[in-house]
Amino acid sequence: MVVIDECAQAVEASCWIPLLRGKKCVLAGDHFQLPPTILSQEAAEKGLAVTLMERLVELYGDKITAMLTTQYRMHQSIMSWPSQCLYGNQLEAHSSVAGHLLHDLPGVTTTKETSIPLLFIDTAGCDLTELDTPSEESKGNEGEADLVLHYLRALLAAGLQPKDIAVIAPYNLQVRLIRDRLHSLGGATSSVGGANPLGLEVHSVDGFQGREKEAVLISFTRSNSKGEFGFLREQRRSNVAVTRARRHLALIGDSETVCHEPFTRGLVEHCHRHGEVWSAHEYLNDPSFERSTYYQPKTKVKSQATEQSSKNSEASESKRTVRRKAVVPKQGRQPNTDGGATLASNIGVESKLDDAKKEDSEVESKFMEQLQDFLAQSEETLLSFPSTLSSRERQIIHQLCEGLGLLHASVGQGEDRYIQVRKVLHTTVSEKTAVTETSSTKNTSHQHQGSRLEHSLSCLFYTCAAIPVI
Repeated sequence: MVVIDECAQAVEASCWIPLLRGKKCVLAGDHFQLPPTILSQEAAEKGLAVTLMERLVELYGDKITAMLTTQYRMHQSIMSWPSQCLYGNQLEAHSSVAGHLLHDLPGVTTTKETSIPLLFIDTAGCDLTELDTPSEESKGNEGEADLVLHYLRALLAAGLQPKDIAVIAPYNLQVRLIRDRLHSLGGATSSVGGANPLGLEVHSVDGFQGREKEAVLISFTRSNSKGEFGFLREQRRSNVAVTRARRHLALIGDSETVCHEPFTRGLVEHCHRHGEVWSAHEYLNDPSFERSTYYQPKTKVKSQATEQSSKNSEASESKRTVRRKAVVPKQGRQPNTDGGATLASNIGVESKLDDAKKEDSEVESKFMEQLQDFLAQSEETLLSFPSTLSSRERQIIHQLCEGLGLLHASVGQGEDRYIQVRKVLHTTVSEKTAVTETSSTKNTSHQHQGSRLEHSLSCLFYTCAAIPVI
């Protein structure tokens, strides 16, 4: 018998060398993770990118496949999205990992970051756009890199060990920008392996496949008016990125760009339902937030040549890893029940989003009525919303307050966190003079008036070993 492990990452030709030595074989692997690297575009298009595992699963499906359904890595909130989208809802989290969180680790204190398994930090509306870089410079985002550093400081301050943290970015330039910022966290970053002397690793998606960490931060990088999302459009790449995390997954990105892709737009809904969605304003307004200027792009005039250069950037980087799209199931085919699960239908995602929009409209009308009544009552200066609201409901309140010119802030920790809304008081000249002396001590409470703007994101994926047995 011949057993080939990680068969989904091997070209078919290489598999036939050992297969000729045996009468039976077992192919083990997950064809919903990254496939083998094919350098020749022509060879990939002519079939070399299709692995033996993919081809046999497509030909024979349930007849030859068996799936390991219990996973021992991820919190169930992280696992549930890839399970639903890629593995036919068959994955289960073992009881030893289903509810584990960062604050369960020795020496880690309970904070808002260590108390949740799934978080999306939305940079929409924060003016953290990607760099307009030359084609040879790949893609980077200075603002997101600064956010990553700020979030890392929060995790380290809570007692999490650097060796238990990883940062993943889809572009090599973004990886370099983040590594540069790690100087301030304990020394220069190593050019080999992506780790600094602290043991904190920064890698591309490809560089971290097969690994895991207690906490994983993903910087989506792309933020542009065209909605170009880049490499994470490939579902298997997103699956690998998300499923590296054990107890905590933090996603940083622009929801307006991310949601241009139906697959990743579904992740937004998942974060709203099973995690937290905060606005980047909550961190940008923090007095301790530091903006860095490690990378200075050349000033460029927008032209047809510039736009073509941007397209060439994506093409040149993708040539290094030419991928074939995952096998799409035939029309009407149901997900395999014993293994070889098929890709989820985007139609279902679209339907859920339409329902969510209708529900949002109703919720928005209800909260708008409450806020307008609050404004009409001249004697009332403070309005508090209950802590039982969902993350999406809190986001809507923050957005409405912005439009109405009201001060708004999230107060409290964890399940006790709620929103306070205040009116902007107009004082006379004498009143302003009297207030000036004490304002410096009170301003801190209003630094976060843009905090936790619950927004959208979500979609990323997990991988539990779909093991076809042949």
